[in-house]
Amino acid sequence: MCGIVAVVSNVFCSKVDSAIENSKSGQELSPQDIGDRAKFAPSLDGLREMLSRRGPDGVREQIVELGADAKLHLLGGLLQLRGDAASAMPLMDSSGNMLLFNGEIFGGLSVPPGENDAEALLRALGPDDTCATRASGEVLSILSALRGPWALLYWQASSRTMFFGRDGIGRRSLLMHWPSVSDPRLILSSAATADGTPPPPHTAAAADAPPTEHSASPPAGPGSAAGDREESSPGALEDGGSQTASAEIPFWEELPPGLYSMAFPEQLESHPATGVVTSYGMMDEEMRAICEQVRGSGLDGAAGSGSLEPPQDSELVLDQQAAAAARVLEALDCAVGTRVRCMEYGASSVAPPAPGTIVSAAVGPGEARGCRTKIDGGSFAGPAVHADDVACCPASSPAPPCDPPAVDLRSCQATVSDATGTSDSSSPTVSGARVVVLFSGGVDSMIIAALAHRHAAPEAVIDLSTVCFAGGTSPDRKTAEAGLEELRRIAPERRWRLLRVNASLEDVDAARPHLNALLHPAGTFMDLNIGAALWLAAGACGWVQCEGASCEFCATGLEATADTAGRPQHRHAPMRSLHMLVTGKADETPYAAVQPVVSGTAALCLKPVHPCPPSCASHISTMYRSQARVVLIGSGADEQCGGYGRHRTAHRNGGWEGLAQEMRLDVQRLWVRNLGRDDRLISDQGREARFPFLDEGVMATLLGLPLWAVSDLRLPRGVGEKCVLRHVARSLGLPGAAMLPKRAIQFGSRIAKQSNVREYGSNNQANKANAGSVAFD
Repeated sequence: MCGIVAVVSNVFCSKVDSAIENSKSGQELSPQDIGDRAKFAPSLDGLREMLSRRGPDGVREQIVELGADAKLHLLGGLLQLRGDAASAMPLMDSSGNMLLFNGEIFGGLSVPPGENDAEALLRALGPDDTCATRASGEVLSILSALRGPWALLYWQASSRTMFFGRDGIGRRSLLMHWPSVSDPRLILSSAATADGTPPPPHTAAAADAPPTEHSASPPAGPGSAAGDREESSPGALEDGGSQTASAEIPFWEELPPGLYSMAFPEQLESHPATGVVTSYGMMDEEMRAICEQVRGSGLDGAAGSGSLEPPQDSELVLDQQAAAAARVLEALDCAVGTRVRCMEYGASSVAPPAPGTIVSAAVGPGEARGCRTKIDGGSFAGPAVHADDVACCPASSPAPPCDPPAVDLRSCQATVSDATGTSDSSSPTVSGARVVVLFSGGVDSMIIAALAHRHAAPEAVIDLSTVCFAGGTSPDRKTAEAGLEELRRIAPERRWRLLRVNASLEDVDAARPHLNALLHPAGTFMDLNIGAALWLAAGACGWVQCEGASCEFCATGLEATADTAGRPQHRHAPMRSLHMLVTGKADETPYAAVQPVVSGTAALCLKPVHPCPPSCASHISTMYRSQARVVLIGSGADEQCGGYGRHRTAHRNGGWEGLAQEMRLDVQRLWVRNLGRDDRLISDQGREARFPFLDEGVMATLLGLPLWAVSDLRLPRGVGEKCVLRHVARSLGLPGAAMLPKRAIQFGSRIAKQSNVREYGSNNQANKANAGSVAFD
């Protein structure tokens, strides 16, 4: 996984039969608008900084000279997750073909054990024994068949063609700036930058764009706001997005899912040069059916067969719902298992490169001109080295846990280092988890956690991150605590670690400029509330309760060498808390860092000098940041299983057909309303988001079931919506979670209520002002 950027400069871009024909970012501006918006053009330094956060293991650059002063500048950031060796982006083969790949290949292409999936893809796209250059149709066919989340760019040197796009569901962010008078470059980027983020638009206008003929997933359309007002913010959806129209021209837009190409003529002698952009649908039939949400009506899965109405026999309904749940459980078990197991980097003696590494290389027609390294945000230094000699130029040693860069919104450092091959085996350490579940204790996150337990190594810790804006007393915090106990009952041998992220609006205010850039082009208060809660939860820096004498965080659980007076030897150091996470400044609360004196590199074990927050049951608690590089999140469960209030409204007004249409619309606009935004927020924490409910196998399974077996909205709230997942939870031994009603993160964490009270005086006043769809400043 990584972040990717492509900048095409000094090229006149034209569109042919394109799904981005309605792009607003390239519209002509008035002279005043040009002056106002030109200052928001992202700099290369800003793009590098964004990539270094998404890909903390290294950033690499390549420049392709296209002729007539035209250039293609490729940049990639690396978060090493798969393969026995570091694979810095962009990858380049012997023919000069290059690949920027941000994602995971879970199917559709064979990836040998120990090999990086991006390397396997580059090899598949390149020449073989039968052809020196693959035809465009072959390239598109290979990419369409991929299973898993991805956004990519592939430069085919022989045909001078740049292929780019996102998977059909849109699980990885890819923003586009179409050339305009204010910034004539064509830019593709995983995220906007702080120096290139215009003021937020007055709406997420793309949410109301009409479907285009060639989009793999039609752009979002207007949805019913009725039933979405669980606690506040009428007119805004629980999952974000706005219903208001806007004429403002955005700098960045979400690139619609699908595949595109940009071809450059062989001779580029005129100025400016010309590049032709063409868009394509997904060529794989199964993927197209998932994108179009073609639904069956019976357990035989026949597409479009029969009526959507359930049988009159209630016993038959119950039997078929149970059978449907068994199928969904099987598909989810496979999806979670794949996402938990696909992290081969830890099995190798080759550790991921140190954070902060940047490799820069310029490439002409078939040759590398050299590269330079940039470590820890410092200036370029040292002699140039040939690109072939450098994979990712790691720093000589990782920075100490309490000595990060001066300002780093993610610098709430882990209290103890994960095992990376640098620690002496005799040193006591706190076990680093490989996955963290974004956890509310609701049915979606409980299912993910229970299935992750099935596939994680027996000795592994599973981190659970829960965020709260109400002093530890929010609804989600209460259900998370109850969910932890339920998980401990079904898996008492598993080490579950609940990270209680306690936040405030002041924390959000301190991070606002950074959050604004990550959210862009989304720009409503609802997006901000969801985004802030999600970003902090993905940071997974929170309080962990002491578990008694055996607690790995406490000094009593470590064998410290005693001094001559028989006392353990301690070293004091400042603790990097949530305050540091959002401000970059040290917390004033005193903490003691307990380090046993042993040989080798000892791990830090930190505990607070003062008692833990009142919400904790224990009198001792520790601030800890998860070391997991993979975040499991339940996105897509509500859209596919009828979990939102608007689904009840659609069923009440339009019956089963109305419900089916609303759910189809929700899934097809996930890419523009949720997934791009959420990927940017989670990846900014140096972690990769993985979505088990959006696995192609899970989606196909749900589409093959009768709708009333997935969501039976004839039944009351907390029972009928997502009934298939409630059956799954009960079969996993989670009856408590199976009874909980849906609660969106902004309501369950209480950030929406806190924000409404501060901005409008009360929830009622916020409702009257349609607060959720109001653009933030």
